[in-house]
Amino acid sequence: MLGKRTMSWAVLITAIVSACALQASSAQAQNAGEAPAGAAAAPAVSTDPNREVARQAYIDGTTAAEEARWADALRLFQQAYDLSHNPAALFNVATTLRALGRHRDARDAIDHLFRDHPSLPEELRNEALAMRTQEAARVATLAINNAPQRPDLTVRLDGRTLEVPSTRPIRLETDPGQHSVDLSADQPPELQAFHWEQMLADGELAIVNVDMPEVDHGSILASPWFWTVVGVVVIGAGVATYLYMNDKAQLVPGGDYQVSFPN
Repeated sequence: MLGKRTMSWAVLITAIVSACALQASSAQAQNAGEAPAGAAAAPAVSTDPNREVARQAYIDGTTAAEEARWADALRLFQQAYDLSHNPAALFNVATTLRALGRHRDARDAIDHLFRDHPSLPEELRNEALAMRTQEAARVATLAINNAPQRPDLTVRLDGRTLEVPSTRPIRLETDPGQHSVDLSADQPPELQAFHWEQMLADGELAIVNVDMPEVDHGSILASPWFWTVVGVVVIGAGVATYLYMNDKAQLVPGGDYQVSFPN
């Protein structure tokens, strides 16, 4: 988990970037509202309410991060970025994701930062590059071999259904920890379901060899209904034999089961 000192450093960098961005925006608004010499004073330019909400969300997110309330910090930094598109807020989204152990998402957030904000300040760029390298190294990968090429193939990672790629082997990225993979194909010919689970370490590449033979529905001997019917027939035959033998015994003269009628 991210240490408090590291988080404070990240917040300090992003706070500087955020302040610069807000000051630049304020200066642009003031310049836009200046009137030419000798003209009547122009009315004050209204500020964007979303920017104020974003600024407050950023401040509250910083407080939450300093108090290690990571879920709150993530929500607030994400809100700040959605409203302002300020790279400082997005950088802190990535930093908070790292603190939550979501290394894949943290790496992707840094990629988002570089893609949408190519002109970052040097300090922030260097910090983001270093964090991107660290987070990418912690992402675990599953290589799923021998997965059948079928349109009805379902792949689940930790119970969540995924979009099945056409390439093989199927490669899945996830965070370190306990994970499970399930594959199924229910359309004819039906395949036996496959299940795998394992603990993954930081940066581990796990090879998952899939075995999904066809389910045999063709043999009558494999049907439980067949053996139920056979059991009923066998029991019925035994009862019939018993009754038949008893009837025969009653017809034997002097037998134990002979019935005599009085004259």
